[in-house]
Amino acid sequence: MLSRWSLAGALSAALCLAACGDDASDDAAPVPPAPVGEATATPPAAPQGATPTIAPAPTPPAVEPAAAAGGAVETPAVPVAPGAAADAPPPAAAPGIATAPEVAPAAAVAPDDLLARIRAADPAAGEGLAAQCGICHTFEAGAGTRVAPTLYDVVGAPIARDVTFTYSPALIGLAATGGTWTFERLDAFLANPAEAVPGTRMAFVGMADPTDRAALLAYLTTLSDDPEPLGGARDDGRAAALAAGLAQIAFTEEQVAAGRDYTTRICARCHGPTLGGMMDTREFGEAPAIVGPRFEARWFGHPVSDLFALLADDTRPDFHGGLTGERYATIIAYLAERSGLVAGAVPLPEDKATLATIGFYQ
Repeated sequence: MLSRWSLAGALSAALCLAACGDDASDDAAPVPPAPVGEATATPPAAPQGATPTIAPAPTPPAVEPAAAAGGAVETPAVPVAPGAAADAPPPAAAPGIATAPEVAPAAAVAPDDLLARIRAADPAAGEGLAAQCGICHTFEAGAGTRVAPTLYDVVGAPIARDVTFTYSPALIGLAATGGTWTFERLDAFLANPAEAVPGTRMAFVGMADPTDRAALLAYLTTLSDDPEPLGGARDDGRAAALAAGLAQIAFTEEQVAAGRDYTTRICARCHGPTLGGMMDTREFGEAPAIVGPRFEARWFGHPVSDLFALLADDTRPDFHGGLTGERYATIIAYLAERSGLVAGAVPLPEDKATLATIGFYQ
């Protein structure tokens, strides 16, 4: 016979079961699977300690491939098995079903090449653009200044080269550092003068279009008896020297030191403190650059004897002559080093016959 305390406990347990439902029992009946094609609720979590059973994925109904516009065929998605690697290769396409083409990575964009833009530009178009510059500048050799300095032979020329013109302190400061009107500096100055050279007195607001600037620079490059090379001057000279059978130039550091002493004291009087050329007021006009790209474009590929003969020509009105062959050899050695060539153990000879077999290249 049950005690009254046992009977009360049984009644309490029955009331608890009625209030909590089946979830309170370890023997809960399984939920029958929903029919295929109907939404299935998320199954309840498996009891702790029980091993879950994974039902096989239902086989998707067969889909008839439908042709899209343009002949492309839409491919049904393929389910990924649980635990498949994220970087696994995609499944092979079924026969007769087109797949989307792979997208190639974007090609790297080449940086802007100013010289390439100038080479591709039309100088005639640049001449038309230069009409607005003609209000202040001249373009002809010997025309001199108007409101502003001449633009003849300005590409590659030293900044503030005209001794008859009063430049702004900003340009004079650039000239003191040996600055020249390179393509890059001219391009920046034409784009925005006030930003490129703060303090300039040039009132031009700038030319924003890089294509227009390239055309204008292409035109300005033609305004010279010795145009600034559009890249590759030294390589072209080396190739020409090799084609002519010329041996490469050799000189010593001692020759460079002696040439540096004389050239910076004497030649700089006419050719400028950096030897980059200078407009002169004497009857023979402007002294050209004797270092840098213009020097290379003019002399690389020619025998060294050509420059040697020019330096020794005492019939010229600017008179280089009167020096010994040894002195000329040291000047040439210094100019060669300033153009990037390297001194070695073999000295540069002094006789024209030997120099005629040597070219400006290494």
